[in-house]
Amino acid sequence: MLSPVEYVRKHLALRGLVAALDARAHRKALAKARKATGGKGQVELYFAFDDPYAAVAISPLLEVLAHHRCELSLYPLAEHGIEGDPSEEKRRLHAINDGRRLLKRRNLSLSRSKPLSPRDVLFLAAWTES
Repeated sequence: MLSPVEYVRKHLALRGLVAALDARAHRKALAKARKATGGKGQVELYFAFDDPYAAVAISPLLEVLAHHRCELSLYPLAEHGIEGDPSEEKRRLHAINDGRRLLKRRNLSLSRSKPLSPRDVLFLAAWTES
């Protein structure tokens, strides 16, 4: 008789893996059928105006989506993150660095060295949302 740990490892984990592979195969089959009938895929991008990485990533994303015949729907976020998050400032600085690295790959540069305040761009999200 198998111990509970062995049972989980041998049976449940294997079943979970098979189910995940089946779901992936199902999604691939649906995508092939969609392409064969001339349909387009749909990608949704939720972004914040104070995040430079989102703005910088749009151009390469559009190239990939055009190659795969997908449409992009953009959804601006008026509010994001966890209120009172102690690492918010670090994350915002990392977004600047990530945006700078992504631009460098395309022989471009980012002039901003400090992140924007979410409050400074809140009106943009509210304006585009309406």
